[in-house]
Amino acid sequence: MGFFRKKTTQWKQENGLRSINFCMPISLLQELDWWKKATGTNRSEIIRAGIRMYIREKKSQLADQEKKELEAWQIKQQNQRRQVNTGLLPDF
Repeated sequence: MGFFRKKTTQWKQENGLRSINFCMPISLLQELDWWKKATGTNRSEIIRAGIRMYIREKKSQLADQEKKELEAWQIKQQNQRRQVNTGLLPDF
C-alpha cells in the first residue's frame, strides 16, 4: 500500500519535483514562475497556452508532412504517365 501514500518533500526534491500535484521538473516550474511574474498571469493559464501552442505547431507539422507526401505521390504518378505515353512502360 506504500505506492498510494503521498510523496515526501525529500522524495520530491530527489526526483526534481516541486509539487506532487503538478509532477513537473523544477526547471520548468521556475520558467513558468518567471512568465507568471513577467506577464501577471497565473501558472495554469500559461500551461494551457503552452499546450495550445504545442498542439497548433504539431498540427501544422503534420499538415506540411501530408502535403509533401501528396506532392511526391502526384509527381510519381505524372512520371509513370509520361513513361506509359512514351512507350517505356507497357500500358496495362
